[in-house]
Amino acid sequence: MKKKIIVGAIVALFLLPFFPSNVQAAKGDQGVDWAVYQGAQGKFGYGSDKFSISQIGGYNANGLYDQWTYQSQVNSALAQGKRAHTYIWYDTWGSVSIAKTTMDYFLPKVKTPRGSIVALDFEHGASGNKQANTDTILYGMRRIRDAGYTPMYYSYKPFTLANVYYQQILAEFPDSLWMAAYPNYNVTPSPVWSVFPSMNGVAIYQFTSTYVAGGLDGNIDLLGITDNGYSTLPDPTPSQVSDVYRAGQNYSVMEVANDKGHVDGFGAVNGKIKAEGWSTRTKKYQYAFIRDRVTGKELKRIKLKDLPRADAAKVYNRNDVAGFNIEFNQKDVKGHSIVIMIRSTNDPKGDVKGGFNDLTETRWYLDI
Repeated sequence: MKKKIIVGAIVALFLLPFFPSNVQAAKGDQGVDWAVYQGAQGKFGYGSDKFSISQIGGYNANGLYDQWTYQSQVNSALAQGKRAHTYIWYDTWGSVSIAKTTMDYFLPKVKTPRGSIVALDFEHGASGNKQANTDTILYGMRRIRDAGYTPMYYSYKPFTLANVYYQQILAEFPDSLWMAAYPNYNVTPSPVWSVFPSMNGVAIYQFTSTYVAGGLDGNIDLLGITDNGYSTLPDPTPSQVSDVYRAGQNYSVMEVANDKGHVDGFGAVNGKIKAEGWSTRTKKYQYAFIRDRVTGKELKRIKLKDLPRADAAKVYNRNDVAGFNIEFNQKDVKGHSIVIMIRSTNDPKGDVKGGFNDLTETRWYLDI
């Protein structure tokens, strides 16, 4: 990257999920990020480094470009037992069209594991419209989330404050910031906390571009986010799983802002795709969207009928909980890897006019 400016109770309830304790094995781990300058195999600073984040390419003034080192760097990091992640150079100039072009091109090319970090590197290419810049970042992060990866925003504080409403990012993607601030350009093997970019939601701190002599970015994982993609989600217990339709029912509740939801069943049954679960209906209408996990493309849209879910309403002490139960022909999504998204919206067509909230279950997908 470029040089930066220096500066309880247990509830037994059928079809409601088990809540595992948070895994934070990576909290405090240090690691590196790489571009083409670190070569085909990448470069670690110290034997204690635990992760790498490689540039796949991006969009700049010349349009889309690939980073030829990406695949081999990922392979090299994994072969050394490190956690490999991905970032995309993201000059959008406030254009959602550019953002879409970038995500359409790169998401299918990501080679790090499902659940791993895919960060948007937005340190250049801002328009003069702060909201437009923010909209392109949110668009990209939603696409990353819906493709089954962990979205992050990378930049540095002065650029962010000048060009982005970062609070909007955190409202939808809590603890998703990867921020840079360096004390100087001397070799810096560990963070200098006196220059930490004090902002809410910082999950990774890039504390130097001279981690070792000759130059290398050094990072510290503050919350354990670099475990994503490398820690195992809880397996359903045998007594709870009778078929693949229920295989993911123990995943934790989806939550975005004040909205909650859960998929209790999702699978192919007798030539049909079926899904059931519940969500909070904070808007007038509820829709289910079936989306391609890799491209984010909408494949199917179904208006939901509200079904009683007194169990979930009682547990979460909410009166806006509604159940859903849908099915459609498997042939409608043949050849796709699909995920389900539940949208609460004021738009009768299921679009976003008048306000909306989306809950996407990216952990549970079907290859049709």
